Amino acid sequence: MTAIAVLTAVTATASGCGDSPAPLPTGHAFKLDSQRPTPDAGRRDMFAFRRFAIRRFADTEIWTARLRGPGRQQVQLRRIRASESSGPSPLLSPDRRYLISTRGAEGSERYFIDDLQTRTSRPLTGRKVTGWAPDGHHVTVTTTGPQGPGIYALNITSRELSPLLTGIRHPSPAHWAPDGTRLLAYDGELIELDLRTGRARRLALAHSVDAAGAAYSPSGRRIVYATDDDKNGDISENESDPYTARELHIADTDGRNDQRLTRSLDDDEDPIYLTEHTVVTRTSYAVLAVDTRTRRVRTIARVSYLPRSR
Repeated sequence: MTAIAVLTAVTATASGCGDSPAPLPTGHAFKLDSQRPTPDAGRRDMFAFRRFAIRRFADTEIWTARLRGPGRQQVQLRRIRASESSGPSPLLSPDRRYLISTRGAEGSERYFIDDLQTRTSRPLTGRKVTGWAPDGHHVTVTTTGPQGPGIYALNITSRELSPLLTGIRHPSPAHWAPDGTRLLAYDGELIELDLRTGRARRLALAHSVDAAGAAYSPSGRRIVYATDDDKNGDISENESDPYTARELHIADTDGRNDQRLTRSLDDDEDPIYLTEHTVVTRTSYAVLAVDTRTRRVRTIARVSYLPRSR
């Protein structure tokens, strides 16, 4: 069983690729609400995750983790509430006020938005929510909208849908650049959409990008991505389940300076940057923080019952 653990989940169903590249999806220009900037939107010191509840293994609890102090070495954990859903990762807004999570049985989940200040909750949508926009007033959803299947921006107040990327074979999660001008999406390969022009392009990376995700650094100049591409011959050593073995890489957005960040026999996925030099990822047993300069890995929180050494 795999535990869901990290903010801003960026996963999708992998699709096969033929000899010739598939047509690029259709991009749409979109401008965020610049009149209402989110306070502290650039401060990435906190995220949310699920962990298995102690009393009932089938249930989960929603927690937040905040990294504080010199070098972000101190970890402050906070239990938000119990959850009877083992669905996607909870999503914390850029200003850390709102939390989006699922409720209900698998296959019939609905997304709710919790106000952590007023401790109130309201239903948001039945569509799959995949991430917050930097303005804190929109989220990305994958759905069949007015212009076909794809990735849309949903205004959390008005519920208005705006197309971002349509014509995708398998509508997937997406990750916003910190300045709100670009979007990373996965459609069998990694695609970057310029939201100012609506132009989409494939990113030429040294390894194939796995559906487990990709994300921008706070500066927007680097990306972290998960791969199960076994070019170096050391990923698929997990004979019991070779399909879960992944490793993380970081690279410039033009594909240069590609470097391996982790070498793992577990399922590193949902990677995000907290700072320019700190990447957080989840595995089936823990939430991990990786220093991109030293490659040091440390455990932030356990999410399952069975302790495992890395």
